[in-house]
Amino acid sequence: TRETYLPVLREYLDEAAKLAHASAQEFDTDPSVKLRGDARAAERRRLYLVAAERYEELVVTFANDPRSAEYLFLLGETYTEGEEFGRAVAAYQQVVREFPEFELAHEAGYAAILGLTTLVDMASADELELWQRLKIDAQIEFALLFSGDERAPAVQTDAANELFRLGHTSEAIHLAENLLAEWPEVDKSLRQTALLIIGHGRFEQGDAAGAEIAYQELLAGGLQGATREEVHEKLLASVYQQGESAEASGEVDGAVAQYLRISRIDPGAALAAQAHFDAIAVLESASRISEAASLLEQFRKTYPENPLGSDTDKRLASMYETTGDLAQAALAYVKLAEHDADKEVRRSSLYRAAEIYYGLDDLQNAIEHFRTYAHTYKKPRDLRLEAMHHMDLLYQRTDEPAKRRFWLNKKIGLHREMGSAAGERAAWMAAEAQLVLADDARHQFAAVRLTHPLERSLKKKRKALKTALKAYEKTADYQVAQFSTVATFRTAELYRSLATSVMASDRPKNLSELELEQYEILLEEQAFPFEEQAIGLHEINMHRSWSGTYDDWVKRSFSALAELMPGRFHKPEREVVYAQSIH
Repeated sequence: TRETYLPVLREYLDEAAKLAHASAQEFDTDPSVKLRGDARAAERRRLYLVAAERYEELVVTFANDPRSAEYLFLLGETYTEGEEFGRAVAAYQQVVREFPEFELAHEAGYAAILGLTTLVDMASADELELWQRLKIDAQIEFALLFSGDERAPAVQTDAANELFRLGHTSEAIHLAENLLAEWPEVDKSLRQTALLIIGHGRFEQGDAAGAEIAYQELLAGGLQGATREEVHEKLLASVYQQGESAEASGEVDGAVAQYLRISRIDPGAALAAQAHFDAIAVLESASRISEAASLLEQFRKTYPENPLGSDTDKRLASMYETTGDLAQAALAYVKLAEHDADKEVRRSSLYRAAEIYYGLDDLQNAIEHFRTYAHTYKKPRDLRLEAMHHMDLLYQRTDEPAKRRFWLNKKIGLHREMGSAAGERAAWMAAEAQLVLADDARHQFAAVRLTHPLERSLKKKRKALKTALKAYEKTADYQVAQFSTVATFRTAELYRSLATSVMASDRPKNLSELELEQYEILLEEQAFPFEEQAIGLHEINMHRSWSGTYDDWVKRSFSALAELMPGRFHKPEREVVYAQSIH
């Protein structure tokens, strides 16, 4: 009996629902309604919910009715207008899932997405992510079920974008890639959004190569404005990241290739300079110094004003020295000496350049730079003294005695200026320089010939002797054993030479035999004190052997004493004969 009423009941409920729905719709345009503001909105909402109640009764009572899909769709509409968005979404999604063949199923799916959008906007902070996820799921479902709908690509793009924003990177990338595969001719703006998701997502995941592919496609697709600049920077960063990965894996050539590729993409980019610089460091760490130096030279030419290159000359100099390219190293040090902002760097570089030129036997360049150093840098004094000593050695090699003596005097003067701070090395160089000047005075003494009248020429000879003696005395004052012995020997020989010169001097003419004999006695009286002085000085050298100093000059003093005092010092060794057997 109950079942006989079902057709009548369905017809009645259908009419009641339509009437309620129509009443709600007419309310919006009915001029007789005097309600305003919140009261009008509340009445409108009530009317739509009454209609929704009728549709709900139809759906529940006649679940298997062929028109259930339509009633569910209308239920979703009335709940939407009655601002029951959650119930509206449920009704629409029931249409999609239970009646996918319904002619308005795609509209129900899209309406569900709109309803969820509203719920996202209305959600509290602790429920927001839940509603966002429900919306994304609805969007994915819509795109999957209704791929032929023109709105499907945009819906899927928005879902992918939202997933990326929420940090679900892998899902976002998958959805974006699926979009491009499903709709290869998709709208340009949607393609760009999908590629941005793929590029940024892969970059975040460390897949720099995958990110680069997406960025390259974006730029080739005519991306414009600020987004293009951002993508361009990301492209460079993805290449740089590939270089870093290769470097971390120990792939030297791969890392260098990736770093240098950035300058080919955009030579003016700040990252291009950094990458070029990093490529140099990679080669340097791998001990491929020649290649590193070549890249560093290229860096200096390409980025002359870049702060990263502030120590380029310093690094090049070190690299060239390491590889044995000393000529290039010297040039690099010269540049440092001329242009570096740090005075200490300029000073040390100038000295090193001079040293290298000296080692290369490039005498003129060595002279130029040691001379500049000695004249320019007063401190440290010991290094300045070394520069002066090099000038001494260099002018010996170029056979320029006058210029050499200028620097000999400079060495002596600087040692005097150093005072108590002068070390053994400084004393040695000053003593050596003084010995050369003393030898010059000795040669001048030797050049003075004793002639008649003896008194006049002897006075001149003694003056030259005094000069030479003073010079050797200065040499000995440095208390450097090596030069003290030679100074003592040559001083003794000066006196001996003077004695010999007196005895070998010209005799006056027209002297009788007796007068000549008396003159000879007078000469011996003049010469004897000089010879005694010579003996005394040679004995000083001899005594030095007692304290362990027995160099060539001490030996020569022994030989001289053997000539001057043969009775005491010229005693040949006697051979001792011994028997090898007992008889």
